[in-house]
Amino acid sequence: MSHRDTQRHRGVLERMDRETVLLLHLLLIKGHFYTGVSTYDTVSVYHKVGDDAILPCGNVVYPNCSSTTWIYNKHSSATTELVGHGKVKGRERAGRLRVGSNCSLHISNVHTEDAGSYTCQQYLHVGAAPYGGDAPVRLSVLSSTTSVRTTKTSSTASPPISSSTASPPSSSSTAELPVRLTVFFLVLITPLVIGVAVLIKRRSLTQTVSGLRK
Repeated sequence: MSHRDTQRHRGVLERMDRETVLLLHLLLIKGHFYTGVSTYDTVSVYHKVGDDAILPCGNVVYPNCSSTTWIYNKHSSATTELVGHGKVKGRERAGRLRVGSNCSLHISNVHTEDAGSYTCQQYLHVGAAPYGGDAPVRLSVLSSTTSVRTTKTSSTASPPISSSTASPPSSSSTAELPVRLTVFFLVLITPLVIGVAVLIKRRSLTQTVSGLRK
């Protein structure tokens, strides 16, 4: 076997190694993004005028809340940023707002106009895109003596709730669990299968090269 043929076979093996590593990285990255992004249930909170409300944040990244942003939207109106990277920004209600433990949003002396949709988002640094899924909370302000409660509605993952009662997990969350488990195992098994196949192929080529040398 000529020196040129040996170099060519060696180049094939090296190229297979590089392509295998690249493919494994792509598979792992894809699996990370699929299993790492969650859609959180909407938490519905009910309070009477004058109450102190606590809106839970279910997607906390940093315990010091430096990545936490709270935005507010009422009846499809313009969105207002109340908290940015853990600091209260809403001037109109700044005196009644504060960021509590677990990055929850505390609203003291609830007013009727406080009702609406609140969303807890995570930004790892200024100017970055939102990290992970949004954690929406809907605040309803009651004018009667209706009992105060906390419930969850809509999609998939369930954020922790620190107050009152909560509805059972949605059926969509239960239905999606087998799919997530299947993808998770595929992400783990596929790289192993590819690695074994490449190892066998490489060993076969090595034996072929050795045979030709003899």
